[in-house]
Amino acid sequence: MVPKHYLRFVEVQEPITAPVTKFGGQPVWLESPQWPMSRRLGRPMTFIGQVALSPELFGSIPGRMAYLFITDDQMEESLRTWDPDGGENAVVVQPQGVCSVDTTPLRSGPSLESTRTVSWIWGTTAKYSVEYAVETRPGLDHDSVAVEEALLWSERRQQEYFIDHRGCKVGGSPAFLHFDKEEERLALHRGDWRLLVQLEGGPMTLPITGDAPILYAFLNREGNRGLLTWQGH
Repeated sequence: MVPKHYLRFVEVQEPITAPVTKFGGQPVWLESPQWPMSRRLGRPMTFIGQVALSPELFGSIPGRMAYLFITDDQMEESLRTWDPDGGENAVVVQPQGVCSVDTTPLRSGPSLESTRTVSWIWGTTAKYSVEYAVETRPGLDHDSVAVEEALLWSERRQQEYFIDHRGCKVGGSPAFLHFDKEEERLALHRGDWRLLVQLEGGPMTLPITGDAPILYAFLNREGNRGLLTWQGH
């Protein structure tokens, strides 16, 4: 069994400045800022959140915080934001981490936004920045299944596995929407990656063009490098 923490999001009105798990707002850097840049657009990616790498879930590793970023593709649907090697998403681990894309020493930058209604009469809306603290509840998942094995399952069994492992969580095993060649390409089981965080639903609006997307971030066993991908319904 694999330990995990379920996440419950609580919107806050004051910025969170402590090195804790949170989503939105601005990063609380442990070392010098490392803001990832979009490979194609050359602009800063959007900050999704930061995850404290507790020994309870991830053991004894050098990393203490993982920062998640993705390029906002709302106006650029051709961007491969789901591709962990595409240069349009990043996981920055501090301290002593290795990042797969170019970074810049920005301390703050684009972050999560939500939409509020400005006028019910005229139907106008406006975007505003959001930040969420988290409340956690411990749990356990079954061990992650190898893609080759899952591809031999019936559609019903794949669906049952997804239902058992879905939800917003840190740690645990991923609930892939689709067991297909994409996961095989990632080679998560052969590369010895483990789930860092899984985000679906909840109050957050991720800057992704997709139908009810689920975001997955992974951490290597050495605890100094991450990768990110997402799937849509």
